[in-house]
Amino acid sequence: MVGIQNTVIALPHTSPMKTLHRNGSGAARCYEVGGQKLAAGDTEGAIAAYRQCLAQAPPHAAVLNNLGTALLKAGRPEAAIDALEAALVLDPGYLRALANVGKALHDAGRADEAIPLLNQALTAKPDYVPALINMGVALAAVGDFAAAQLALERAVRLAPMHVEAHMSLGIVRMQAGLIGESLGALRTAVALAPDHPDAHSNLGHALFVAGEWETAWPHFEYRFQRHTRRISLKPPAGMDRWDGAPTPELELWLVGEQGLGDQLHFARYANILHDRGMRCVLACDPCLVKLLDAAELCARVVPFDTVAECGAARWFPLMSVPEWHGTRADTACGVPAYLAADPVRV
Repeated sequence: MVGIQNTVIALPHTSPMKTLHRNGSGAARCYEVGGQKLAAGDTEGAIAAYRQCLAQAPPHAAVLNNLGTALLKAGRPEAAIDALEAALVLDPGYLRALANVGKALHDAGRADEAIPLLNQALTAKPDYVPALINMGVALAAVGDFAAAQLALERAVRLAPMHVEAHMSLGIVRMQAGLIGESLGALRTAVALAPDHPDAHSNLGHALFVAGEWETAWPHFEYRFQRHTRRISLKPPAGMDRWDGAPTPELELWLVGEQGLGDQLHFARYANILHDRGMRCVLACDPCLVKLLDAAELCARVVPFDTVAECGAARWFPLMSVPEWHGTRADTACGVPAYLAADPVRV
């Protein structure tokens, strides 16, 4: 669940609009569209617009930086590195591109290569907060937690309202085993940005580590906003979400999410609701249907996209049941061993 939010900067240090206009209004328009789409969270649209801009005009460092930013946000760090390095060929001292390529290298698993470039940015501008944040994250990735905290603490002092600075500091402190200090930084991040999904998710993780499970579960719900590319929740068509009120006559569909292991692990919560008189249906990945059906945790097990026949049915995310249950470390849902291989298939 942990994820450090490095800082990515899309705005150019000098506007390329005059240069782009010299090659016709099309390139300038593409650049504007790219910025609009990036601001709206449409990373693929931004990537297409910036590439179209580059196709219509000579390369410009600001356009390449923004293309790299969009590629980073789309989860494509290697492609982002190519774009950002091209920006630095055109403008070697471009601080935003240096900070961004530092993040891209970290995200590509090359944090050791990120550190010299981030040092270059900080040598030019020691108080450059985005580079300080990304430096802290890179140093933590190579195991230098003391130096990472110093960089992030400096970023927080320089920019006390910067959410990512507090959030990254909190995560690095947690990785260093400083749980109390971690919670303080992460709570500050949530207070600064109450709707920030990364801030909530990381605070939730720290609370789990601290053993404060009941407090952590509500923050865990922000996973849907945070991992839109990786969490594909498939609620049954035309069915309303369950409001949490135990109703014996209700047919409740618990919809699996995330990976196969998560579905296998949390499926046991169906047993709690089943024991309380609710007709539970577990909707899961098709390859798990036979295994979970044999576990006899609920009324029936169906594959995703099964159409419900009961008009009174409601659905609920499988991994949200522990919050409803109020699960703590000492009340975790324990059921007898429920998974067994089919002897015929062994």
